[in-house]
Amino acid sequence: MMTMKTSALWIEGVSTAVLMVATATSSFAQSAGSAATSEAPIAADDDTTNSSGLRDIIVTAARRSERLQDVPIAVTAIDSEQLRNLNPRQLQDIQKIVPNFNVSQNQGVQSTFYSLRGIGSSNVRSATQASIGIFVDGVYQTSPVQSNTALLDIERVEVLRGPQGTLFGRNSMAGAIQIVTAKPGNMISGSAQAEYGERGLFNVNGNISGPIVNDTLYLSLAASHQEGGGSVFNPNTGSRADTNRENYRASIRLAPEGGAGSLTVTGTYGDILEVSSIADSNPFDYRQNGTTDQTVDGKIRGLAITGELDFGGAALTSISSYDYSAFRTAGDGDGTTAFLFTNSEYRRQRTMSQEVRLASNGAGPFKWLVGLYYYNESYFRRAGETINLAALAPPSIASPFPPAGSRLSVTFFPSATPTTRDTLKVETDNYAAFGEASLDVGQFIFTLGARYTIDEQRGTIVQPDNIGFGYGPLPPTLITQQLASTQTVNAKKFTPRGVISYKPSTDFLAYASVARGFKGGGFNTGLDPTSVTLFTLQPETVTNYEIGLKSSLFGNRLRLNAAAYYMQYNNLQVTQEINPALNLTGLVNAAKARIYGAEVEATWKVSDPLSLNLAIGYNNAQFEDYPNCVAERRNNAGVVTRSAENCAGKDLLQAPRWTVSGGFAYNRPISGKTTLLINGLGRYTGKNYILPTNTAVSEVGNYFVLDGGVGLGFLDGKFALELIGTNILNDRYRVFYQNSPFFGTIYQPSQKRTISVRGTARF
Repeated sequence: MMTMKTSALWIEGVSTAVLMVATATSSFAQSAGSAATSEAPIAADDDTTNSSGLRDIIVTAARRSERLQDVPIAVTAIDSEQLRNLNPRQLQDIQKIVPNFNVSQNQGVQSTFYSLRGIGSSNVRSATQASIGIFVDGVYQTSPVQSNTALLDIERVEVLRGPQGTLFGRNSMAGAIQIVTAKPGNMISGSAQAEYGERGLFNVNGNISGPIVNDTLYLSLAASHQEGGGSVFNPNTGSRADTNRENYRASIRLAPEGGAGSLTVTGTYGDILEVSSIADSNPFDYRQNGTTDQTVDGKIRGLAITGELDFGGAALTSISSYDYSAFRTAGDGDGTTAFLFTNSEYRRQRTMSQEVRLASNGAGPFKWLVGLYYYNESYFRRAGETINLAALAPPSIASPFPPAGSRLSVTFFPSATPTTRDTLKVETDNYAAFGEASLDVGQFIFTLGARYTIDEQRGTIVQPDNIGFGYGPLPPTLITQQLASTQTVNAKKFTPRGVISYKPSTDFLAYASVARGFKGGGFNTGLDPTSVTLFTLQPETVTNYEIGLKSSLFGNRLRLNAAAYYMQYNNLQVTQEINPALNLTGLVNAAKARIYGAEVEATWKVSDPLSLNLAIGYNNAQFEDYPNCVAERRNNAGVVTRSAENCAGKDLLQAPRWTVSGGFAYNRPISGKTTLLINGLGRYTGKNYILPTNTAVSEVGNYFVLDGGVGLGFLDGKFALELIGTNILNDRYRVFYQNSPFFGTIYQPSQKRTISVRGTARF
């Protein structure tokens, strides 16, 4: 297994070599612009624009720069202008315009749940992997704190739906999100923006870029500050559930004019302090009754080095990265005015990665790409809690289970002192080789690719003092016995992709594809000594069968794309009761599912001032088999009071059948250099469930969120002043639900309506 020190030397060596080669060849005849098929994004000004139609969006969904309409993948591409109208405060806000994409923060930024086409990660406390790969300039974002940072100086965001296991690797089984930042050039440019709104909302961000040495060396800087705006208030502490973020990014780029290569070094720095918006049993009172705030205090640090070198017939890309993220959570664990239970958690992740790709250049009939990838992650988690035994005595509660009205005795351990419940360390090494090739034969394009991955994980869990509760008297040794175990999860996965495309003209593409993806294994926490054999989790796999079409109509005024799919989803990591005596649950590989659906996206430039967009998603995601999703329950006499249940036929978690969004942007000059700016966006999300049993109490009902803005632009867009509304209709719905047999039900409600004023300056 490669050590972190060896990895660091490797990254340093590769990066230095790329720099030396790029510098040495800077006087050769190849233009830096000839590397158009590398992953370096094409600037917005270079996009093909029809004066009366829509601008072609250039994406790198297939790891090379191509028109969105030429890529046989279901992709939503959001450019910088759409992002301005969307006004995203964090990545999860882009769900508003992406079909079959659902995001929620269950108990804070550290527990963000991403679901794409019904596939998402179902547990955030255990050391499990993500189902959707998130990449910033080609670098995989491991930590949820990383993936929820502010969007700084973004050129575009690409959301790829369906398994991307061939070109993006493990943990992209549901899809991938690519965030592409703007690259500095010869012109000095920048922007500054400030927003002030209800409940103390205050956001400010800015960026500047330009040359240090003309035609050779460039610099870009970006920063943002976000605070306030929370909806839930805790009268016991006087705090509001706000999220405060500081994010900074600096990038320096060496790209000599007339040279054959470039080198970009980017550093990121961020801090986050959040008060979780968990509410009491009446969530729409927007009140939290805990004795202390439930907080998240996190930080991220990162360094990425990207080198590109054009050989004429092929382009070499190297991406090296190091990332560090850590966060602490602490606070009231019961959501009541009494001091019953507090919890705390510390999580730290260090990652290093190296990717090298070689891709063909040119517009010939045969295109190819090959690459190697290495990833190392060091994960550490420590969790603990304090239980107030005096407040809980006598240890009995009203039974949440049949028979109705019965009372069950409960035994608590340990004492009412702070304790470490468990520590978990996981070391991961991931190696992969991949390639893809396509051949144009007349109007048909045949694409075949594959990736072979070796995924090695080694986990060590230590639980010095287990905490649990049981039904009836229990031997104290069963709960307090120390547990320590080291186990491995090793997997070798082959994830191919095949596509047949039909392209009779530049305005039409039809395709049929088959692709596989997988999510890595993981480790459970919160075990007892009798269930240590369930410490490990094996990978999930999915196979996707898809057809789609992409079209540009009416002189490129209307862009209409659609896709239909069927997925077979196996070996799901799902929650099961692993010890009925202690009522302990954990993740096990115990389910399979099938998913089918369709998506339609349309963008219509009605006139020069007016553009419309529509996104419709239908997704039917159900368990085919999920035994013991509800465990059998017996009373002290051994009589069955609740039968075991199989959740076959139930919907997957947080997987709405329908998502429909529609919006408009109206920018009309009204006098001289003044422009009227109006935009609106509405999204309907169908009902979905937080629990696999699909019970009414876990239902998130249908809801509709309307956002919009109106304002004026001055001096040809250099300045703008706008009034912004989020959730204008003040629709209320539950984001998260949890039931505890001790502390009752707690919820997380949606955000209230927020009205703000935003000012923007560009130069």
